[in-house]
Amino acid sequence: MGYFCFFAMVRLSKTRNGVIISTLIFLAGGAGIAVLGLLGIEWPTNKIIFFNTLYENIPNIASLLPGLSDGFHPNEVGGALTWIIPFWLVTLVWPIIRFKKLKKVISPFWIIFLFLLNLFLLSLGSLVLLFSQSRSAYIGMAIGLIVLLFVVLPKNLRFVFILLFLIGSGFLLFFIHNGQFMVFFNQLFPESGMASMAFSMNTLSGRIEIWSRAIYAIQDFAFTGMGMNTFRTIVNVLYPLQTISADVPIKDIGHAHNLFLQVGLDLGIPGLIGFIGFYLISFWMLISNIQRLRRPSENDHYQKFITKEMFYVISVGLLSGQVAHLVFGMTDAIAFGAKPGILFWVMQSIICGIYLKVRDHDYR
Repeated sequence: MGYFCFFAMVRLSKTRNGVIISTLIFLAGGAGIAVLGLLGIEWPTNKIIFFNTLYENIPNIASLLPGLSDGFHPNEVGGALTWIIPFWLVTLVWPIIRFKKLKKVISPFWIIFLFLLNLFLLSLGSLVLLFSQSRSAYIGMAIGLIVLLFVVLPKNLRFVFILLFLIGSGFLLFFIHNGQFMVFFNQLFPESGMASMAFSMNTLSGRIEIWSRAIYAIQDFAFTGMGMNTFRTIVNVLYPLQTISADVPIKDIGHAHNLFLQVGLDLGIPGLIGFIGFYLISFWMLISNIQRLRRPSENDHYQKFITKEMFYVISVGLLSGQVAHLVFGMTDAIAFGAKPGILFWVMQSIICGIYLKVRDHDYR
């Protein structure tokens, strides 16, 4: 399904309107995940305790959907939102910065409508991400937004930004290592459980054990992989887990909690090499798009100027989202068979479509 979606939408994206339609599909998919996530997540109740009272006031439709009595997994929803939230942020700011130029080719009504729609979607998605309490998604989103800020800054400010980032990261690591950050959070949010949630390492040992089992499995099924979505069953047969819920003989471990290990499990080492190559080419196309579109020619007519601006905004948003999800994928994963994973293929089709248009200087 992913390949079918990718190639179909690359063909659709051969025209400017096709790129717009593909982008709208991507936005609609992200909005659907945010709405269904808000109403269907199996909310975590053992992390940020004061969220529990808020969860009780959110309607839950999980019981109404066939096969979803337990609801969506919060980490999966949070991981999917890392793809889309940076994009919403970029498309929210763009109409404000370029309002004077946009209104010459687009009705102010549609510009305001686009702004309000993105404001609503960004607020909704950010709320669901916050409520998901996925630490991997939090970290990924933070890194994605840092990359976003670095890309849009003028070149003469990037060195200062990197310097400030390194200094700030150094201070943050120092305070975390010395325990001062825990003390600060405990004083700021007493009885909330936020400090223990943010810096607890109780799930790290479990992930390390899962990663070790995944490596064993890749060694045993190196060429073909063990097949899509079979790790959750085979791990209990061939590679029993010892430290995760030791009193439960059969553990439902949905994936390897690492994007690349999961691909290796599903498709083998040849498939993993292909996936890494796919990712590298995707980043190369994004960077190429941004570099070529950064400075539009002064003699461009307005229609061409807006098209190039639109391609630039889309490319920046997708770059930030892809970086955010890549960081998320270091400690968690959305498996290929998972339904939110279709967003990944829609993203790649948009990236390829814009690259082909920009390479050929075709903005029709």
